Amino acid sequence: MIILAFDTCFGACSAAVYGANANNTLAQRFEVMDKGHSERLIPMLAEVLAGAGCALRDVSTLAVTVGPGSFTGVRTGLAVARSLVLAHACEIRGTTSLHVMAAGVRAMRAEGPIAIAVATRDDLVYFAAFEGTELAQTVAPCLATPRDAARRIATSPHTIAGSGATLVAAVHSAGDCAHRVITEPVFARADLLAGMTVRLPVLAPPRPLYLREADAKPAAAGTLTFAPAP
Repeated sequence: MIILAFDTCFGACSAAVYGANANNTLAQRFEVMDKGHSERLIPMLAEVLAGAGCALRDVSTLAVTVGPGSFTGVRTGLAVARSLVLAHACEIRGTTSLHVMAAGVRAMRAEGPIAIAVATRDDLVYFAAFEGTELAQTVAPCLATPRDAARRIATSPHTIAGSGATLVAAVHSAGDCAHRVITEPVFARADLLAGMTVRLPVLAPPRPLYLREADAKPAAAGTLTFAPAP
């Protein structure tokens, strides 16, 4: 079973080819980027397939993150996944970007419950919490204030990671429990996603998880004006 996994949700683009039978990553690429995911993803997929000595016809499963994240990033990943399925019949499995980030935290040997908080430009956080070896979801992905996020995990110490981790941990109303904060960057890496794939649900079709409205909105009917032709 060959898995082709990729993520474009936040500030990175990554892809990986994974051999599920051998539980081994055959090839991977990871690049930090704030924009340009749509231009980089297809070449990156070609690179990892070539690096693994595979072709698209060898892939039995696609794995993709469905959000939350930037609108452009989430749309890019899902659009490519749908296009590849049209070109080559295979199943799509997926999960949230926050779930994959939690898997990365667990891989750092973090014990106990894990919370992921990704800061937004308006002082909110994308937030979710997980527990156990299988990372069972205890707080569903949401858009919250740091105070509300802290309230949701106030009953037990968590390891908190992500760009908004310090914001959540700093809220005194979180209770008496001492949270552990991971300050190093954490990403929803495709190699982590690939290793999780066999335990993830089949998405038919994959649907984006948007937790907020788009920053750019289409103009209302009748509001567009055009300069007269010279």
